Amino acid sequence: MTAELNRVFVLPSDVLLIPVGELGQSTRDRLNGESGDVAISRPLSRRPSSIVDANAAGLLTLFRTPSTVVDAILQYSRANSLDARVVLQSAFPLVERLVREGVLLPSDDERAKAIEESVMRGDTIGDFTVVDRVQMLEDVEIHRARAVSGQFVALKIARAAYVDRLRRALGREAAILQRLNARAAPRLVAEDLASARPWIALEWCAGVSPTRVGHEIRTSGIDVQTELLGLCGRIAQAYANLHEAGVLHGDVHDRNVLVDKHGQVTLLDFGISVVVDDAAPASAPRGGIPEFYDPQFAEAQWAGTPAPVLDAAAEQYSVAALLYLIVVGHSYCTLSMRREEALRQIVEMAPLSFAEQGAAEWPALERVMQRALSKAPAERYGSMRALADAIGAVAVPVKETVTLSRQHDRQRFTSALCERLEPGGPLFSHGLPAVPLCSVNNGAAGIAYAFYRMAAARGDARLLACADAWTARARAWMSEPEAWYTRDGLVTKRQVGPNALYHSATGLYCVEALIALASGDHVRAEGCSNEFVVATRERTPHLDITLGKAGLVVGTLLMLEASPDAWPTLRKRGKELVGFLERRLRSWGPVSDERALRYLG
Repeated sequence: MTAELNRVFVLPSDVLLIPVGELGQSTRDRLNGESGDVAISRPLSRRPSSIVDANAAGLLTLFRTPSTVVDAILQYSRANSLDARVVLQSAFPLVERLVREGVLLPSDDERAKAIEESVMRGDTIGDFTVVDRVQMLEDVEIHRARAVSGQFVALKIARAAYVDRLRRALGREAAILQRLNARAAPRLVAEDLASARPWIALEWCAGVSPTRVGHEIRTSGIDVQTELLGLCGRIAQAYANLHEAGVLHGDVHDRNVLVDKHGQVTLLDFGISVVVDDAAPASAPRGGIPEFYDPQFAEAQWAGTPAPVLDAAAEQYSVAALLYLIVVGHSYCTLSMRREEALRQIVEMAPLSFAEQGAAEWPALERVMQRALSKAPAERYGSMRALADAIGAVAVPVKETVTLSRQHDRQRFTSALCERLEPGGPLFSHGLPAVPLCSVNNGAAGIAYAFYRMAAARGDARLLACADAWTARARAWMSEPEAWYTRDGLVTKRQVGPNALYHSATGLYCVEALIALASGDHVRAEGCSNEFVVATRERTPHLDITLGKAGLVVGTLLMLEASPDAWPTLRKRGKELVGFLERRLRSWGPVSDERALRYLG
């Protein structure tokens, strides 16, 4: 580092310096920072946030413009009337750490550029056309793309600054996916590891993270423990299948597990996975997210010693940490956001009981979790299959059986409601008993959206037809005096604005576009999206989700997410709305002090 004192470094433009005092209390507690400290964070980076004091942050801001370490320290010293030699001596360890961690980067380093999308919708990669972006990190981009045959794939592409490392990682992932042959993992469709930007294409798997599914189960109130146990069992079985195929994943966390609408589990991202037989590809470095580190790896990281080789017992600990998070909604111990302290906690702290986390006691499952989360590898289950079997043997408390009658009542209620709202029924034929007639919040568009969501959840074409019929009914009622607002003054244009997603024609156009997409009528869907764009241009004073521009952004995203096509007009309008919101919000002070912001939604 001494030889690089005169090298020009820069703080990338997308690195955020956030005063700790502006963060929420729970985040401040995890950071263990003082009120004058500053958090350093780079969105889309794999590096966790770190903390520096206010003086260090002041020095760091001087690197927003490329500068040598010596010049920055001289400038800082002059501005604060300090001895430059003293400042250099005290600041040198910090600067050295920030350079080592990749926060400060050589100005000519490709990594110093803002992390921005480099592959755009419509670009062609191999035989695939990019449809939309799924995820972007500093080293890799993942896009949904479509083959000439119409097949959708997940396209994983190395970013320019990380080509050499990603070429190896993508090659390893391709080899492992071929070995697994769609067992607990996506199928490999194509690859090009020799190109300037190496990539692999995987079969497209729809789904959401297991922590999201766990949250939905916990908040549903219906068969909660039965559903949670089934989800955990399927995830444990997926990892057991992986291990029995001779593969250790190496990067267990909630975003690397996908759960589809039928509950099927797919494991993702095998870039640092290893094969445990003689035919293994090149060994991979240890990695992952600290929350899911096993104690032996965490201890090595804490001590700065070589990482132990990944084995099945270590991965079992990581999987158990994920399952605990799914069941309880919190990590098995409350980890500090300071890396060194978090590593110490993983090594030393026993898992919290469910009751300590504010969850219902579940002794049988807690015993399974406690064993799999044992600090000593020899005390854990003998294999992932043994852990999966132990979860399968856990009994659901007797009180859960009462939910069966509640579920039956719920199904009866839903069936009766659908029958009452079906085309040909009295409400459809003779009109709704209350106004407004057409809105998402109060009228026909909301009924259409409810049918659409039920149709999607059940895969039911009849319910989708009902949804479509209600959008037609809303169209027919649009000329009525109380289509969107009421004469009695309870819902007026002045109150809710001219184009609120929940209260105006924008909501109907959005719902109809979603239904048309689900029906395969892309021409009609894009027509609805264009009507939506026109309707959003009427000026509104509101910014929040319920009444204002933020809600229009939500509607835009719902349609773009559902559409396989580009829809440039809608995308452009969405960017305009987001840009307006960003400019307006940045012009205001802190939320707690800003009086012009009437709604916090």
